Amino acid sequence: MMNYNKLLKNVTKEEAEQALLIIREIQELDTKYIKSFFWTSGRNAYIRRAREFERDIEFTLNENKFLYSCSYKESSRHCYFSKKIYFNEEQITMRTINTLEKKLTNIMKEMSTDTE
Repeated sequence: MMNYNKLLKNVTKEEAEQALLIIREIQELDTKYIKSFFWTSGRNAYIRRAREFERDIEFTLNENKFLYSCSYKESSRHCYFSKKIYFNEEQITMRTINTLEKKLTNIMKEMSTDTE
């Protein structure tokens, strides 16, 4: 279980902004492809191969490394999306990333009200 208080302690505004941008990119990608199993694959191999990808997204927050690794593949009948998410080389779930996004958003709100 991740200790969010320890992870987010002394996080700078710049770090929080950068992490939020990357986390939202991860959330968009995940939301777009999570139900891809129900999609129709391309009619021919050329189309299927053109749609396929592998992607790694990394970011660091308070010297802690996050890695989101995903791939999308199509066979003649099915579409497959797979992902793995790591925090300091320990596998975590998308729920953890979503919680981190909420906490960082709250921190950004607090920082913006403190400066006013």
